[in-house]
Amino acid sequence: MNGTLIGLIWLAALYMIGHLAIGVICDLAQHHDDGGDP
Repeated sequence: MNGTLIGLIWLAALYMIGHLAIGVICDLAQHHDDGGDP
């Protein structure tokens, strides 16, 4: 019921999702530069 706690949970979730998304994008970009599918 605590708004601050909910806000912290949302920030943590968005941070983790953003970090994973950046990692996936960078990984795909590197594979694209290599010019081959794994």
